[in-house]
Amino acid sequence: MKKYKELIFTSLLILLVIANVIFTVSVSASGAELTNIERTQGIFLSKNQEYMDKITNESSLSTIGEKANSLGFSKPENIVYVTVTEPVAKLP
Repeated sequence: MKKYKELIFTSLLILLVIANVIFTVSVSASGAELTNIERTQGIFLSKNQEYMDKITNESSLSTIGEKANSLGFSKPENIVYVTVTEPVAKLP
């Protein structure tokens, strides 16, 4: 009977050691995957900041003014304001 108890205890101990190794490998693989995801996230955040800076620069008034000048737009020489109270056309 004592031999069977030792056999069961030894088998259980071996099984627990194997389970511990499997869980350790699983956790280390998950850690490597998490590190890879965090690195990818860092790349995306960096690119996002780069694109936000580019959008801010391209939408500035000075840049838009330079592009307008290069396309042939110019500042108006004579500005006419139309008010709402005056009718555009009248009957005689």
